[in-house]
Amino acid sequence: MSFPYPSPVTALVDLAAQYLNLSPDQCTTIPIIRGASGRTIVRIAPTNNPVQTYIGIAWNGKRADNATFVPAAQFLKNSGIRVPTIFVSHDWGEGCGGALITDLGDICLLSHKEAPWKTLKAECASALTQLHALHQLPEPDNVTLQPPFDASLYRWEQEYFAQYVIHDLCGCDPTSFLSAPVWTDICQELAQQPRCLIHRDFQSQNIHIVGGQAWLIDFQGMRMGLAEYDLASFVFDPYMSYSPEHRQELLNLWETISSTPFNSPIFQFCAIQRLMQATAAYARYGLAGHIWYASCLKPALDILSSLSQSSPVHSVLSPVLHQAYSRLPLC
Repeated sequence: MSFPYPSPVTALVDLAAQYLNLSPDQCTTIPIIRGASGRTIVRIAPTNNPVQTYIGIAWNGKRADNATFVPAAQFLKNSGIRVPTIFVSHDWGEGCGGALITDLGDICLLSHKEAPWKTLKAECASALTQLHALHQLPEPDNVTLQPPFDASLYRWEQEYFAQYVIHDLCGCDPTSFLSAPVWTDICQELAQQPRCLIHRDFQSQNIHIVGGQAWLIDFQGMRMGLAEYDLASFVFDPYMSYSPEHRQELLNLWETISSTPFNSPIFQFCAIQRLMQATAAYARYGLAGHIWYASCLKPALDILSSLSQSSPVHSVLSPVLHQAYSRLPLC
């Protein structure tokens, strides 16, 4: 699972140089640090035209979903969804690959977190319109999707939360938490719902804003699942910290865009699942020393606590959240 180059950046520069018919020393790079996907991402600028920049992305075989990026992008682009264009890609074998794609700039929805609500709401409407269009697409036959959301995947999210929040952060045994019947009930209830194509990580960092319009990135985790899961990821995004009033406006927008009232109980369960998964990720990487993720842990706990108040999971989840708050200084 190693690149046939000194580094992923070297591989990307060589890929860009070949595509642009330049020598590698005619391409400059600026590193871009994003998320925890394990990918190498750089901005590449040809010295003969530095205004025309590209994004280079390289991945190894440690995460299966990364290899899905190129075919998923091509499928979504051909289906009319606003995603980056793949100019050239290459498979270096053993799960290693790379691509040169459209540079959408550095402005994502999170960048406008403090913008006037009128501006932010319009950008959210654009994002939700793209999301609804994605949900209407047929399951692609030329893209190897990630495993669909079924009972076992929902259970995995619960176990992920138990591992990194209850065990690693709180230092407690998660056995009794996981054995509560309510978790099996949620898995079975969600698994019975009709599925559609979903983004899987539809949050503000993965929505770029170009000319006031939303463009989607990081869709390599695309799979069959519930529309409510993507919607919950967006509305209860810990990075954004929307007010309750603004969350309701976003839900009203979604009902207008989709022409369908959402199922409130299913939406609540999806939101709890999503926030458990996100909270676990923040705890995992926060405990490993990643300051950004550590800073997101409290907002995620706040949202999860609020969501659980009127839910069947409250009596099981509340003691865990109380303990997690007390352990925040560890991150």
